Amino acid sequence: MNEGEDGELHKTLRRQLKKVGIEGLDEAPSKEQWEALLGRLNASYEEADRDRYLLERMIDVSSEELNTLNAKLESDRTLLTTVLGSLNTAVLQIDHEEKLGFINPYGRDLLLIEEGDGDLKAEFEFFKPDGEKLEDSEVREALFSEGSFFGPDVTLLRKDGVRIPVSLTISLLMDPTSPGVVMSMHDISALKEAERQAREAHIEAKAAESARMAQQTFLANMSHELRTPLNAVIGYTELVIEELQDANLDEHLSDMRRIERASLHLLELINDVLDMAKIEAGHSTIHIERVQLSSLVAELELVAGPLVSKKHNTFSVELDDAPEHMHTDWTKLRQVLSNLISNAAKFTEDGVITLRIGHGELDDEPAATFALEDTGMGMDE
Repeated sequence: MNEGEDGELHKTLRRQLKKVGIEGLDEAPSKEQWEALLGRLNASYEEADRDRYLLERMIDVSSEELNTLNAKLESDRTLLTTVLGSLNTAVLQIDHEEKLGFINPYGRDLLLIEEGDGDLKAEFEFFKPDGEKLEDSEVREALFSEGSFFGPDVTLLRKDGVRIPVSLTISLLMDPTSPGVVMSMHDISALKEAERQAREAHIEAKAAESARMAQQTFLANMSHELRTPLNAVIGYTELVIEELQDANLDEHLSDMRRIERASLHLLELINDVLDMAKIEAGHSTIHIERVQLSSLVAELELVAGPLVSKKHNTFSVELDDAPEHMHTDWTKLRQVLSNLISNAAKFTEDGVITLRIGHGELDDEPAATFALEDTGMGMDE
């Protein structure tokens, strides 16, 4: 090696040694120095290789973690988009310049916002329940003082002029990279309609109750007004019957007794009307007493006579192992049976109406049974 080559090698060696922190080599090294220096240089390169290997491993691990985080972020973003897309609530993200950043599909349908529409300044307005416009200053005051604005019952005015009742929530978006608000609104038209129907039903119920009370008052008054003169007629009829009996004028007794029976029947009808009014009002009471069956039959035959004779019908009572007495409400049982007989007499002509009274059981206790049969036209099934 000539002197020039040796000088260049010396410079190169000093540069490499300087890279690994070895300086002060001014003269060409001896063989022993060469060996020592090359050993230190190899050691430095080996250490650098180890550091490079560890650094590459760290970079590989960081890349795997980054890929995992990116996949998780993408999965969460897809899930969030799916959830927001399935909501029946409009969700909007609006920046500080009132530019639309995000809106879910329900929001686009509700607000009639097409893809690419970003300026929301003229898209819609809100009105309070009293009809006044919801001003931006009111919303800002709530946002700055409480962090959110909530309007459970406001009216959305869309750009097409349609008004929709909505529940509105506006919250501050605490993101320094994208300041603005998140707005959500839910169409409460169905709820408002249900409330309207409930109010109408309540008004109708009150009107029906008022009408029912008026009907009860009318029936009670009319029943009183009718019973007073009718009781007088019955009383005078009884007096006339007694005088006819004393005077032995029997030829007139049958007519007077017809008047008496008809008056008593009319009195019962009036009492029935009054009882119906009591039942509707929930004021009807049951009076249980011992009833003799023979007395009940005699009363029914007396009442049925005028009813069945109008259309030339015949009324009869058949006792089939019937008990001699029972415990029941005498008045109500007589009313029920009288009404059944009256109804049968209306639709039967030149026929037979038969009341059968027998023996039965009710809750494992002996009881009387009543069955009314007629030869009238009957009813279609």
